[in-house]
Amino acid sequence: MSSSVVDVGDRDFEREVLERSRAVPVVVDFWAPWCGPCRTLGPVLEQLAREHAGAFVLAKVNVDEAPAVSQAFRIQSIPAVKGFRDGTLVAEFVGAQPEAAVRRFLDAVLPTAADRLARDGEACAAGRDAEALPLLERISPTGPAAREAERLAAEIRMRAGATGDEAPLRARVTAAGTDLDARLQLGRLLAARQKYEDALAALLEVVRRDPRFADDAARKAMLDVFEVLGPEHPLTTQYRSELARALFR
Repeated sequence: MSSSVVDVGDRDFEREVLERSRAVPVVVDFWAPWCGPCRTLGPVLEQLAREHAGAFVLAKVNVDEAPAVSQAFRIQSIPAVKGFRDGTLVAEFVGAQPEAAVRRFLDAVLPTAADRLARDGEACAAGRDAEALPLLERISPTGPAAREAERLAAEIRMRAGATGDEAPLRARVTAAGTDLDARLQLGRLLAARQKYEDALAALLEVVRRDPRFADDAARKAMLDVFEVLGPEHPLTTQYRSELARALFR
C-alpha cells in the first residue's frame, strides 16, 4: 500500500483523517471484505490516489474493524466515501460509482487552482510580514508615524492569524456552537478578508463564551480590527462598547 493510501481504524481516525485533513485533503473509503461493490470501487479510488501523487490521502476504513467510527458517521450502506478538508466533511457519496463520477467527487474535495494560488500568495505575503512586523514594533509610540505603524502592524497580525477556508469554518460553527476554535478561526479569517462586521460578531461571541480562550486571542483580534478601522468608525464604537460589556459583566 502506497503512502497515499492508508488503513485507518477507531483508534487513529481522528489523527489520520480529521487532523491530517488540515494539511492535505483526505478521502475516506468505508468498506468491508465481503462487500462486492466495495471490491469494484476500491481499486478505482486507489488508482486515483496514486495518479494524484499526494494531492489527497485515501483512508480505508474496514467497517467490521472500526465500529465506533462507522456508528459516528451513521454508515448504513457501503461502500460509503467521504471527503474531508480542514477537519470538515465537504463531499460524500454512497455506492459503487463509475470513474467519471468519482473524479467529479474529487473535484469537490481537492483545492482548486485558485485556492492554491491564493494560499501561495498568502505564504509569500506572510514571509514579508514576518520581516516587517518587528520593524514596525520598534517605532516610537509617541512619534509622528506611530498611528500608521500601529495600523500596519494590526493588519499584519490579522493576515498572520487567518487560516482555513470560510465555508468549512462556518459549517463547523453551525454544527457545534461550542467550537470556539472554529469561531475564532472564522473571525480572524473574516477580518483578514475585510469582512469586519461579521468578523467582530464572531470574535465577540468567543469573548462572551470564554474571555480567556486561547490566551485572549479573540479580544486581541478585535483590538486589531479597531486599530485598522480607526477610533471614529461606527463598528469600532459599537463593538468596543460590546467588548467592554462582555469583559466586565
